[in-house]
Amino acid sequence: MSASTDTVAHGPIRWFPIADLTAPPGITDRCTPEAVRAAVAHIEGVDVTSVTVNTSGRHDMEGGPVEGLPNFCDVRLRQISPGGHLVEITVWVPLAWNGRFMGTAGGGNRTRVHVDLPDFFRIMTLPRALINGFAAASTDGGNRDERLFDWGLDVETGDLDWELIQNWVHRSTHDMTIIGKAVVEGIHGSAPSYSYFQGTSGGGRQALMEAQRYPDDYDGIWATDPAINWSRFIPAEIWPALVMKEYGNPLAPSKLETFRQGVIAAGNRAQAIATSFVTTVDPPAWDPYELVGTSSEAGEITATDATVMQKIWEGPRSRNGDIQWFGLRPGTESWGMTAPDAGLAVTTEANGTLAPVPFPIAKAYIGGWLLRDSEWDWTTLTFEQFDELLEQSVREFSELDTDDPDLTGLRDNGGKLLITHGLDDEVIFPMGTVHYVQRVHGDMGGVEGTAPFLRLFLSPGDGHSHAAAAGPGVTLAGGMAALMDWVENGHAPNTLAVERHNLSGGPITMTGSVDAYRQPDPQSAAR
Repeated sequence: MSASTDTVAHGPIRWFPIADLTAPPGITDRCTPEAVRAAVAHIEGVDVTSVTVNTSGRHDMEGGPVEGLPNFCDVRLRQISPGGHLVEITVWVPLAWNGRFMGTAGGGNRTRVHVDLPDFFRIMTLPRALINGFAAASTDGGNRDERLFDWGLDVETGDLDWELIQNWVHRSTHDMTIIGKAVVEGIHGSAPSYSYFQGTSGGGRQALMEAQRYPDDYDGIWATDPAINWSRFIPAEIWPALVMKEYGNPLAPSKLETFRQGVIAAGNRAQAIATSFVTTVDPPAWDPYELVGTSSEAGEITATDATVMQKIWEGPRSRNGDIQWFGLRPGTESWGMTAPDAGLAVTTEANGTLAPVPFPIAKAYIGGWLLRDSEWDWTTLTFEQFDELLEQSVREFSELDTDDPDLTGLRDNGGKLLITHGLDDEVIFPMGTVHYVQRVHGDMGGVEGTAPFLRLFLSPGDGHSHAAAAGPGVTLAGGMAALMDWVENGHAPNTLAVERHNLSGGPITMTGSVDAYRQPDPQSAAR
């Protein structure tokens, strides 16, 4: 069955019809440990831990069971990676298969997502691949540390586990792909006709890593809201909290919302977006000082409030005044109004005193990975130390950036790369993604030269990883259908459909479309 854009009629996570798929005779006879061991025997260090046929229609995940699953072969494997880490890999193979393979990713600095998510999250999981007829694989990268973000640090020695970090950066995702395809071929008797990879946020970084390092792995790759430029953007995530702390002026949510509404009311939001494409090093196009004296629930907007807002919008600057990375875009909600505690400008009140709350990944990275101190007190951070730490981050951890603009391998192999980013992303600066694509344009023939294998779509108003609340944004189904149509039918997407869903799971509240990005900026690309 060929991919077709008319398959997108089943909701935000269903894009491929499976009603007509049938299981071949004897397929359950090949869903056995013996058959799978034979299929992966040529891959060094791989053991099969379990193989079972699941006909229950459900699977228990963190946060609750997933229902409505088709019958599938549940394969669990393990592999000893360099450094002695035991990596656990899961491969789900539907008995009635659409002939395609899906690689799944993680989030933050983990390699897999093992939770049930609301449908409006554009994040691929094993169940979501399965209900669309795909065989799919996931890997934990050998990381089962209970520490959520600073797992790379050995607190006893103060050393970083570079082998485990390498698993996360690239190794385990590639190994998962090789192993997953072998398992599928062993069970169904033929290799996948097409292979796809989708990842969001930290998973979007994995997706671009695959495009850059292993262009043979997948025919179509979709990176959404990708966490690339790691050594710069992760330290930059602490900048809003640092600005509020250093000025002794945390901004209450109502004041931040007053500034956001000021941008919108002035009618300059679209202009600010367009201007930043052309001159990304310039300050925001709208002057926050225009709101000084305006009332908010937390009191009048002061000149210091406006200064703090301006600094947050500008982004981090060095002691010499040079821009180090991008800031929050004017109009972006990043203080937990849309999603509780999600954002870079979150504050908390204790005993009548307002205090900024640093983004947890940034705090853990600076404390655990840069300073090698898991007990680091972020409130001791100064502008001068931040400048030094960002330089250290770039010097020591540029390998994590996943920002290589050379996509020659992907182009020459006929692969397709779809990148999407919400312009109101509250945790990952969308201009970092634009900056990367501009560098690809600069190295590989501009927009026209890269259009056959690379398309970028930016969604105004869309937040991080989901098509809800603010939006509208690209859904998982919409992006996957477009990518498949491009890979299998040669129909390169010039527009993508976008939707806004209610956070409580209600109906679609807005629809529209976005055009492919067409404005390379030589000045920004030269940064």
